[in-house]
Amino acid sequence: MSSLTVSYNFRTFKCKVSPSKILNDVLIESCAHFKLEPSQHVLKHGNQLLDLSLPLRLANLPQGCKLELVKAPQDTKSTGGGSVVIKLQIMAPEGDSTFVLPPPSQLVKECDSDKSIEEVLQEFEKSLNIQLLHREAIGECKYIYEPIVQSMSKTMTGTSELKHSLRSLGLVTGNHTLRLRFKAEKHEISQPHPTMPPASVEHKSETQSSEQRPALSEETPSPVATSNPIQVYVPKSEHNEDEHVDESVYDMSIEQARLYQSLLAKRAHPNKQMMSKRQREQLAPEKPAVEECVIRVKFPDYTQVQLVLQPDHTLGDLYNVLSTKIVHMTQAQREKPRPAFQLHTAYPGQAILTSTDDFEKELVKDCQFAHRSLLVYRDDFKRSQYVKDEYLKAAKGLDELEEVKISKKEVETTQSETSKASTPPKDETPAPTPTTAHNTRKVPKWFKMGKK
Repeated sequence: MSSLTVSYNFRTFKCKVSPSKILNDVLIESCAHFKLEPSQHVLKHGNQLLDLSLPLRLANLPQGCKLELVKAPQDTKSTGGGSVVIKLQIMAPEGDSTFVLPPPSQLVKECDSDKSIEEVLQEFEKSLNIQLLHREAIGECKYIYEPIVQSMSKTMTGTSELKHSLRSLGLVTGNHTLRLRFKAEKHEISQPHPTMPPASVEHKSETQSSEQRPALSEETPSPVATSNPIQVYVPKSEHNEDEHVDESVYDMSIEQARLYQSLLAKRAHPNKQMMSKRQREQLAPEKPAVEECVIRVKFPDYTQVQLVLQPDHTLGDLYNVLSTKIVHMTQAQREKPRPAFQLHTAYPGQAILTSTDDFEKELVKDCQFAHRSLLVYRDDFKRSQYVKDEYLKAAKGLDELEEVKISKKEVETTQSETSKASTPPKDETPAPTPTTAHNTRKVPKWFKMGKK
């Protein structure tokens, strides 16, 4: 652990620091040593005042440097009440499908540096009309969220720590960012819901959906059959940190090296004459006709949905399946004019569904879809859940994908082949070696040949 030297009126104080220690903590310890008020003093290096909100590793200070403790300017003292521009970065809570992230322009607010973090969050609650301090959600179980605020390397949780002022974090002047995330606590619902109210709600939802279906059918050209198989794959919620990947898997074998060398030689010294685009198209093998389109849609939370459509279906049919059956649409997203989301190709990243004019495009004829296609889902409403609960309950892990299983089998076979090749062959009959009566060790071969 290194140290910093803080000087004040020809007196010095050595403060032990770590790379993640905030300079405001250095100021507090220095003022406690010199018996001064931290709110009326700042740290200075050379001719420049230091930003007290930065940790030591980001302050661009040399190791073992000497700092000066000087009086703060009038605009940063506690009597003056300096103003700070706070940008709040909110992480979506886990399991809360009703949460919608506000636009970035509404997450910036000018606050007084003497206000506590709790008061700052209360101001954001009033302006955004969102519960941040006492947030709950009810689904399969009841979620109670505890807010966690992070500023650089410092984290505050609980009511006592949230009452710390912005000045205690070194946020005195300028623009700063606070990250807000939620720690979820699951509580099982002991009392079951009554049967009558949900029935009425379901009846209302059925009537609403029946009213909306004719409007959708009028806009869409052709409906999709309801027997469409839909499969959902979700990533692992817990990652095993003890699981180590064998680095030998990425080593290049001799055959792969020879193949790569031959490809480089062909590119460097081509023996054939360069062909035109028309000649390459003539020599290229004909692609087989696409009988069905297996489409996989990837969502921002790494959830993947796989469905099968016919080649003559359009993008409007794909949009109807996603919007009515699969995607968990928010209220603001339902009120938005169609399309409420966009679809892009994975590589190269091109937008294929951005407006209602794209609904008439066929999958194979116009969009050039192959037997398997990967699309990326995008919208302007960030949330923690994009797929409905009925599909997430029966979802499978990403490890159960066909291409993942095939790659795992190939890795296992290569590992077994390399292990067999690395083991040396065993001798069938070892040659006998002479031994002595007093010593049971083997006699060297050169010693045996020297005797006659």
